[in-house]
Amino acid sequence: PELTTLGSILVQKLLKAQLPCGGFGFWAQDTEADVFVTLHVAHCFAQVQRKGHKVSAHAVGRLIEALRDLSAFPHWDKYSESTRRTLQCLRCYVLSLFEKAEMASEAAELYNAAGGVHKLGLDAAAWLALAVHGTSPLKATHSIVQSVLKYFANQTVETAGAAHCCTGYEDAGADTLVLLRSSPRTDAIVLEALQVMDPSNAIIPKLMKGLLGVRQRGRWGNTQENVFALLAVDRYFNTYEAATPAFTAHSWLSTSLVADHEHKGRSTVTKVTDVPMKYLVDTAGAAPQPLHIHKVGPGRLYYRLGLKYAPKSNILPAHDAGFIVQRTYKALQDPEDVQTTAQGYKLKSGRLIEVTLTLETRMVRHRVALVDKLPACLEPLNPALAGTPELGGTPPAAGRCCYWRWYDHDNLRDERVEAFAGRVWEGAHTYSYVAQVTGLGEF
Repeated sequence: PELTTLGSILVQKLLKAQLPCGGFGFWAQDTEADVFVTLHVAHCFAQVQRKGHKVSAHAVGRLIEALRDLSAFPHWDKYSESTRRTLQCLRCYVLSLFEKAEMASEAAELYNAAGGVHKLGLDAAAWLALAVHGTSPLKATHSIVQSVLKYFANQTVETAGAAHCCTGYEDAGADTLVLLRSSPRTDAIVLEALQVMDPSNAIIPKLMKGLLGVRQRGRWGNTQENVFALLAVDRYFNTYEAATPAFTAHSWLSTSLVADHEHKGRSTVTKVTDVPMKYLVDTAGAAPQPLHIHKVGPGRLYYRLGLKYAPKSNILPAHDAGFIVQRTYKALQDPEDVQTTAQGYKLKSGRLIEVTLTLETRMVRHRVALVDKLPACLEPLNPALAGTPELGGTPPAAGRCCYWRWYDHDNLRDERVEAFAGRVWEGAHTYSYVAQVTGLGEF
């Protein structure tokens, strides 16, 4: 009830900001409408009505009339062609939510004028396909919808546990600010579109996990990301998790029962079964054996299979499994303090050195922890602590607001240095710190 009351208050507040032309501006004191803000408010009203709440029919009628011709909005001719096309796609989608049947033909005209789906950004393609799907009797079988679904599949990168969309826009620069784009927002838009047009797509749970993985303190990066992410999460819950869990999950290795868990009610608690390696070897034997997972009862089951093992030798060859990690040492006081030998590095005791870690990845990764375990002769110097002299390396934790960092948080401990990131973009990233050589010997 409290949320319903708050929603009604916010809708009334929005209606008071409606301009005489029917549109909306960024600020309460604005006298001219902004095309994106007007579309955004129209989207809001359509979603409010979809949830069963009332919005003034007169205000909605004025708003729809303002969206009849986007070229009448101020500064329309100053936007790039791709920006205008994206706004037109958003218009088709928003008006389709108001059950405007003509949006299917208008969306088809936009699609043909663009020259195909590859001329559209992922967000524009999603809005265009949703407009067609919502107003065409062909629904998911429409050629435009099928083309966009294939486009999504080609632009989605997945790992074992998560997925995200590869985004790249022609209108980088000032026009990007018109659309308030971001990669998490695009992931959310594509995720909601897939749930509407292809609800059985196996990539949906991975996109959801990737979207949830970039939250900071329970929320996304800005209001645009929050809005579209919550719409996608809400649809996901009502589509896949509406039934309250009341099931039992069984796991068999061949004909042997290895796990049996009962789940009742909604919970974030993970139930774990550890199976000893000896049991696996003795049960499976030399030939591969199937693993069966069976669920009895209502509710959605999420599971993960993992294997932990220890190599026979501590000397391992370089292995690339999606990450490349390198470490270098550099002298800060005298070049002779750090020497490279066939066995590794030779460091002079009592001197300061700079340690640089380089992390490379070919795709976006989530929940990354970069940990550098120090040899016993090194002690990291934390520049955030009082009394530590000015050093090189990564800027200290305090007062870092003016620095861009690929990671969210770091720790400098006695025996290791750690950097944590909710999302790491593809490419090479570096982290450096200063350490003092405090011991003698071979490590």
